[in-house]
Amino acid sequence: MIKTKTYQNGMKLVVETNPNALSSECLFHFNVGALNEREYEQGYAHFLEHMLAGESTNKRSIKEINQVYLLSGSDLDASTGYDVTEYSFVSLSKDFDKCFEALCEGLFDCAFSEEEFEREKKIILQEHGVEDNFDNLIDNMLAIHFNDQYPRFLEGDKQSIKGANLEMLKEFYKREYIPENLVISVYGNKSFEEVDELVEKHIFSKIDHETPKQKYERKEISAPIKYNFYVLNNADMQTSVTIFYPIKIKNNPISDVFVNSLNGYGGVLYEKLRLEEPLVYNVSIYTESAWNVAILEFQCSNQEVSKCLTKVKSIFQNIAQNGISREELISAKTQIQLELILQKDSSNFKTVANAKYLKENWGIYSLDKALEKYNNVSNEDIKNFAKSILECKYIIGAEGKLVQHEQLFAYEPSLYVPKFGKFKKFRHLKRQAEYVREIEQPAPTKHKIEENSQEK
Repeated sequence: MIKTKTYQNGMKLVVETNPNALSSECLFHFNVGALNEREYEQGYAHFLEHMLAGESTNKRSIKEINQVYLLSGSDLDASTGYDVTEYSFVSLSKDFDKCFEALCEGLFDCAFSEEEFEREKKIILQEHGVEDNFDNLIDNMLAIHFNDQYPRFLEGDKQSIKGANLEMLKEFYKREYIPENLVISVYGNKSFEEVDELVEKHIFSKIDHETPKQKYERKEISAPIKYNFYVLNNADMQTSVTIFYPIKIKNNPISDVFVNSLNGYGGVLYEKLRLEEPLVYNVSIYTESAWNVAILEFQCSNQEVSKCLTKVKSIFQNIAQNGISREELISAKTQIQLELILQKDSSNFKTVANAKYLKENWGIYSLDKALEKYNNVSNEDIKNFAKSILECKYIIGAEGKLVQHEQLFAYEPSLYVPKFGKFKKFRHLKRQAEYVREIEQPAPTKHKIEENSQEK
């Protein structure tokens, strides 16, 4: 039995009751992430998650709060994304009430002490000391190109974290951690009435019932305006290549079917790039919904980069023209169906799915409706999706010993990287964006390409 409630202040509650459940899971899903940050607030969403999940409250020390979870055999999980921050716990049903109280206390009655603020700041700044790697390059590409106003990372900008004070973080908290941005999702043997009573007792005593009249609205993410190619030279690494395709994938079942048809040992990518001709060590494609981008990755020798890129393009061209086989379409849908059915029995899946659907669609997650959406995807839909990928202005990032730069021109003449594309990374995001604009150049003429290819 699933019941929902939207409170006067905009907060939403969804409870799925299973009388036979021996454990219960609770998820606090805030529609808040890095994309909600203003330029001077970069990293605040992640910083705030550290504070709320790991600091003292006005009633109890963090040691006492942690003791509640420890004695319940539970633990508090917290994570920050580009458009969401989540806090959750799983407990025995008999311990649910006290764990729920502890979580509410941490989220809505945090002490925000200066001492704990400075301690967390040091921890977060230490996270910025990680060596540059290809994952950081990917973060750079997402942050710089798939944003509305300025580049941003989940970890934030080192300078903005250094410049942050407690009052600035509290201001972000007051603006974004509002009832309208919160969905509470519960699965277990607790009745809706029991959870509703806990909400009234432990939340409404700490927050305002009224929704703020003014709310900071983030703009839609814009797509990049030109082709781009970035390289991190690293002679000690095998070459890794990532292609970013800005295309609508959020709440788009076609993208899921498309990705599933390409991935795996039986997928087209593996077949064409590994079995028919051993060009790559591995290859995969996935989507990032917060940025509305499909991301394709592969690892290969530096001599095979151009050939692999050409192969990838030819795969998409073939799908755009001919679609995929009936067997591939059935297989992709079956994989999704199996995954959804297996996940449906997971308490974590239930809480996350119900929260997501309640937030985005004002409805409840339905396995039947989800399966129907995927079953309705046609081969013509797949063809059109492939066409959209071919038409979008993509970005390529690469790391490795890329000694033959001319092979990149052979793949796409409009990809121009001055001085062999040495990509510098700056921790200060404003300077990073300035640098990107500096190295983005118009495509060279054929004569210019020939000159570049002769450089040593």
